Amino acid sequence: MSRSDSPIGQTQPGQRSGSLTSLLQRSRPQRVSRVADKLPFVNSSTARKLFAGLNLPMIYFQCADGTPTVVHSHTEPCTDEQPAKFELVVHYLSKQGDWDIALRHDARSRSTTVFWALDSRSDVDGLLEDLKSFQNYSFHPMVIPCIMFSSTFAGGLKRRHSIKQKMALLEEKVRTIHRRASQWNDGDAAFHASQLWLEQPEDVEVLSELLHACRREVTSREGQYESWRDLHASIQEGFAYTARVMADMPHTTFLKAHSELQQWFNLTWRRLESLRARDMDHVTRIDNVAVMVGTCSTNGLLVH
Repeated sequence: MSRSDSPIGQTQPGQRSGSLTSLLQRSRPQRVSRVADKLPFVNSSTARKLFAGLNLPMIYFQCADGTPTVVHSHTEPCTDEQPAKFELVVHYLSKQGDWDIALRHDARSRSTTVFWALDSRSDVDGLLEDLKSFQNYSFHPMVIPCIMFSSTFAGGLKRRHSIKQKMALLEEKVRTIHRRASQWNDGDAAFHASQLWLEQPEDVEVLSELLHACRREVTSREGQYESWRDLHASIQEGFAYTARVMADMPHTTFLKAHSELQQWFNLTWRRLESLRARDMDHVTRIDNVAVMVGTCSTNGLLVH
């Protein structure tokens, strides 16, 4: 676990631009869907004592109930209805690497404290390099959430490439069967394709496995879209909070950083939306292949 605590940006008399305390768990236990989380600490009492000492959001421990992904954000107002603090808790489950964030920003001290946990599948060094690249903006509470939001797009892109490879193999095998069947003189390609499958049961098994694998991948992606939306909404809330509590900071130390982080965040969201639109094409392609297979298979193994 590593720690950094340093004021960033210009400092005026009696005013700190802000500080970041980051506690990193580089090898948190891998999570299992619908199974209570194994917290990345020696025991629960140790974890709670650490969180209490750093004034981190205790709701972190209530979210680890086995739900695939949990996103929680909360802005607490003062008596004058100005924000007093912002909290963000994320448990994110992904084939590219699970990660957690428990973040609290205090408006009065302008300090951000983050517990940040990554499992062994995550590109920890790459994410730390991203944080290093944004060190001049680390007074901004949304730096680490934006880095992790960007990592969700990178992970989603890798997952899409995996689905594309399965789809390409599935479609090529179906085309091969139809191509061979179309060489029969009477032109009944569907009938002869079914005969070829009966003669080569290994093809039926391979195609069945590929078809079901593609469907599982697409179904899993639907749940991930909702997680992306929840994470997007919570980070947006964090940006709105930051704009209110840091509006009096000098232009060079806040507005520029705030604008650039927000542009990066918005660009990542547009890319995620584009990725989702392209994923919908996979649903159509899977349905089309299922129909083709269903019309040619006489044993019912591949009919959806």
